[in-house]
Amino acid sequence: MPAPPILAALVQSWRGLADSAAADRLAGAHTRLLALAASLATGEPVDLQHNLPVGGHAHARRVIEAMAIATGSGELFEVTPTPKLGEILAFQESLAN
Repeated sequence: MPAPPILAALVQSWRGLADSAAADRLAGAHTRLLALAASLATGEPVDLQHNLPVGGHAHARRVIEAMAIATGSGELFEVTPTPKLGEILAFQESLAN
């Protein structure tokens, strides 16, 4: 049985991503995660009060892990492995080969 497709995106402009047509198709929690990611990538401020409460444990974990990695603290904390993280890492490794 073939593996299910993995969706990926190449971001060419983090500054314009939040206002892009692609972002318009996202649900609220995903839009807020995108705003946080764009802020981390560009250094542009983002309204944390609006964008941090992304809804649910999995989203909160992603935000915390992203902040740890972005601030250079990622090596001080263990990122909890999940099946989805394993899929993503395997996919990234297959791209490198």
